[in-house]
This record gives sequence, C-alpha cells and structure tokens, in this order.
Amino acid sequence: MWALALVVVILMAGLIAAAVAQQALVRQHVASAADVAALAGAQALGDACDEARRLAVANDTALVACAVDGPDVVVRVSHPPPALVRRIFALLGRSPSDVVGVARAGPPQADTWPAAGTVSQKG
Repeated sequence: MWALALVVVILMAGLIAAAVAQQALVRQHVASAADVAALAGAQALGDACDEARRLAVANDTALVACAVDGPDVVVRVSHPPPALVRRIFALLGRSPSDVVGVARAGPPQADTWPAAGTVSQKG
C-alpha cells in the first residue's frame, strides 16, 4: 500500500516538473518572439505594427498590442500555455492565463554612446 502511494507521489512530482519545464520553454519562446517583433517593427520601412504583427504570427504568437513611441516600437505578444499546464489547471477547476511577452526596440539612446571624436579608455 505504501509503495503504491509512493509511486503516485513520484508520478505527480514528475508531472508537475514537466509542466513547469514546458511553461518555462513557452515563456522563453514568447520573450524571443516579442524581441523579434519589436526589432522588425523598429526596422520597418512601412507600417511598424504591421511588420511586428507579421513576425509575431510567424513565431506562433499573437500581437496583442503595438505602439510607436517616437523612434521606438513597443510590442506585447501572447501565446496560450502548454497543454499539460492547461490540463493541470483544469483538474484544479481553474484556467491559466496566456503567456505574455513585452519588448521595446529602437535606435540606441544618445546618452549611452560616447560623443563623436572622444576616446574611452579603461584601466
């Protein structure tokens, strides 16, 4: 009897570990997709948000929001949680929220670069 309970506990721990690992992978994917979409929007020759949307969809995410803030483009993308996470939440009678990533891209800030003609020495 104790052996069966131990097997069930070990299986549940493995299931939860697999769900956490899948969720971490999806979070990383969404963060990368947001970065790519923001960079594409910032480099677009036409409509920045259309280009960001195109790259978000190409990376299997949905563009939730896009804003052009001066020379910068700010995007928010989302993706549903992994199936295993959805199933575990369903067993608990809950619904997990989508995984969301936010990114900003644009030219570098002028105050982060040395002035023209200056030399920076370390040491």
